[in-house]
Amino acid sequence: MVGLGAALFGFIINLLLTYSDKTLLLEKFVRLVYVSLLTASISSLILGIITIFIVYHSWKLNFDPDNIATPLAAAMGDTVTLFVFYSVSTYCPTESDVNFHHYATLSTTIFCFLPYLLTLVNWKEFPGWMPMLSSMVLSSLSGWILKKFIFRINYLATLQPLVNGVGGNIASIFCSALSTECHLSERNGEVPYTNTNKNRKLFGLLIIFGIIIHFVLLLLCNFFNLISFNNILDISFPYLCTIFIQITILLFISKKLINILWNNKIDPDNGAIPLVTGCGDLLGTLLLALFLALYNRKHTF
Repeated sequence: MVGLGAALFGFIINLLLTYSDKTLLLEKFVRLVYVSLLTASISSLILGIITIFIVYHSWKLNFDPDNIATPLAAAMGDTVTLFVFYSVSTYCPTESDVNFHHYATLSTTIFCFLPYLLTLVNWKEFPGWMPMLSSMVLSSLSGWILKKFIFRINYLATLQPLVNGVGGNIASIFCSALSTECHLSERNGEVPYTNTNKNRKLFGLLIIFGIIIHFVLLLLCNFFNLISFNNILDISFPYLCTIFIQITILLFISKKLINILWNNKIDPDNGAIPLVTGCGDLLGTLLLALFLALYNRKHTF
């Protein structure tokens, strides 16, 4: 369902932005639906197996799965999804293939069954559908911003995955820790309270940890000749401003969101992480584009 929603949303955005393009035909939309459905299904299966494996072995080794499974699953999620998407789109039949109409028929049939599939979803037992769909929209808007300014702002394409990836992972760790604390407090008969001294220390530690990770990533960019060392020194200030503001805002959003979801009887594990990562993508891209654009006015790389 999420894959179908992503295909529909992407088609609408491209239709609005390229309404004068006469080559945008129904066949391309059907092909997009086919690729999205297949990518979402295969990626979900692979990532589900990987996540179960990580959580099980973390528990066996007495590690907190919140600190291991969440960032690893998020990091591998992008890698696995991109690999599956590339493979599916590469081997997907084109408009000139004879078998394309069979795939078009299959995709159209699934699309027509969408209203029936929606009736099968138990929205009360699993209220995480709306956060996931909202996250999809936020991430898609982030991609649209990147597409809009990728050729206007230096190093935006190189730094944007770093900012969004690290920020989303750090916020996910914080959400998982707060959610676990809420569940444990309820099990022990206590009132969940997320503004504890332990969580405040974790808040500051995650900000420091995020900045250190970004310094390492910048050095790796220099090692792989993506950005020269002199340019790293030049963009350090706008880059640090971006990551500090993004991570701080995301952690504040995480804490407030966990409280809101818990007070409304919604499991934060299902609702918080998708929304926070979606906000991280949009916020990170906006801040990075803003700070780099302001910096580029006074400096040339």
